[in-house]
Amino acid sequence: MLVGGVPGSMKTMFIGHLVDTMKVPTLYISNDTNEMDIVSRFLARRTKQDSRDMRERALEDPQWAARKLSDMDWVRWNFNASPSLEEIEEEMMAFEELWGDNPHLVVVDILMKVDYFEDGGGSLEGIVRYLDKLARDTGACIVIACHTSENEDGHPCQPMKAILNKVSKFSTLVLTTAHVDGIFYLAPVKNRNGFADATGYSSFQFLVDPTIAMIEELE
Repeated sequence: MLVGGVPGSMKTMFIGHLVDTMKVPTLYISNDTNEMDIVSRFLARRTKQDSRDMRERALEDPQWAARKLSDMDWVRWNFNASPSLEEIEEEMMAFEELWGDNPHLVVVDILMKVDYFEDGGGSLEGIVRYLDKLARDTGACIVIACHTSENEDGHPCQPMKAILNKVSKFSTLVLTTAHVDGIFYLAPVKNRNGFADATGYSSFQFLVDPTIAMIEELE
């Protein structure tokens, strides 16, 4: 699955919401967001307090932060800023060795910072192709955050053609995101198993409060 959007469109917050809601064995490759930012966001979700305040408290009292986040023991994290595909695969193998099962969910956030080289040079397409095969071999759902072209207008979500480097052709589900005036929009622009609208005009809407990393579906 691809989750695409321009910077500030709440891709990472949405994926974090998925991880925290689904509560399945998860490997999270966070190469675009550092450990303290992740900690502050998940603390904010739990306490309903500003993530900036939660960052300061976590730095002052790491034991308190650890207790607050102890319920997230189903997630294993990798914060390498430029992980290779081999490292991601090794992390999955280590996960299986430790817990006796492959992770059900693997998050790669974000695509452009994965290190990859092949004969003739590496490519984002090659990375997604590799991860697609890894998902098929292990049965894991792999969610990849990626950027979209800022030259493509959104309504408010961008169309599938905004996904850079045409990497969407390997994914069964592609979502584009937008954040406008406190509303988070999520558009299924590709879906092999259900409804999709490649234009991005059709979207789901959620209330969002970035200060406490909250996303709630509109009734």
